[in-house]
Amino acid sequence: MKSRIVEELNNLAVGNKSGYLNQLMEEFKLSEQTIRQQSKSILQSILHNYSTFSISTIDRFFQQTMRAFTREMGITGGYKVEVDNQSFLPEIVDLMLNELDEDGNEDLIDWLLDFMKERIEDSKTWKINDEIVKLASNLFDERFITLSAPVQDQIKDKEALKRYKQKMHAIIRNYENQLKEIGIRAQEIAKRYNLEFTDFSGSSRSPFQRFAMWAIGDVPDLTPTFQKLPDDVTCWYAKKTSDGIKSSIEAAYTDGLNNCVKEIIVLYDNCTAYNTAKVILRLFNTLGILN
Repeated sequence: MKSRIVEELNNLAVGNKSGYLNQLMEEFKLSEQTIRQQSKSILQSILHNYSTFSISTIDRFFQQTMRAFTREMGITGGYKVEVDNQSFLPEIVDLMLNELDEDGNEDLIDWLLDFMKERIEDSKTWKINDEIVKLASNLFDERFITLSAPVQDQIKDKEALKRYKQKMHAIIRNYENQLKEIGIRAQEIAKRYNLEFTDFSGSSRSPFQRFAMWAIGDVPDLTPTFQKLPDDVTCWYAKKTSDGIKSSIEAAYTDGLNNCVKEIIVLYDNCTAYNTAKVILRLFNTLGILN
């Protein structure tokens, strides 16, 4: 703060451009020349007595004043000032919930409903008062308080949050739709050759069963066994597989099923954006409620 004051006084004193000049002229009804002359005089006075140049925040100023008059105020010199966040947070949360039916709170209702839905899916209680109080305590966390101004502005912008949430959903939807399309295509190829995925190596535990899961929109883990399938049809069937089934599997392999296997693996190898979006959305309702 000292550096900024000295820098601006210097700009005024030496004739440089200053964003404060017009404001000072209007406030004190003085000419530009007078403002610059007085700035030079003040700057010289500060620099010659820099050890007594004291700048502080309003909070620190009041602290210094209180400490100077502790005796008159009837308090001990070793007092500490604390903010009891937990005493007023429950009241603020109650006020917020009581105002949900007011205009402009539609976004908040959506955040809260999604938050409740997530808790129910995690087998937790849907009653969220206590949980929101816990969330609100993050507002006093040093990491939150010290966020840069652009970040603070972004999380205060409801429309920006909504657009960001839609972007995350779009990333997830696009990725899952690609998996679904491949799953459906693999099923169609298998059906073309009268194959069930249980006909492949592993039977009921065949890695090919995952195509049925992808086809309905699920995203199962990719096993090491599945990752060994590309370009090696010999591991697609067991030794005891009949010649007829073996021929059908080899035909499906050539007709595009092998490509489906490889495309799935490529998608799983490039799932960073998808996984990141999933993690962000799990925490995003919390951010909306805090906002």
